Amino acid sequence: MVQINASLRQACDYQRIADFGVELLRMYQSTSMWVAQADDAGGDDDNPK
Repeated sequence: MVQINASLRQACDYQRIADFGVELLRMYQSTSMWVAQADDAGGDDDNPK
């Protein structure tokens, strides 16, 4: 019974890590979209064309 509890707890940890990864990916995607929009508008001073 102890082993089942331990693996359940581990599964919950994996779920939390997966949720965190999804959250990071979503933040990264929205950030890169925002950067791409700024780049299209010519507002990117670091990368003059």
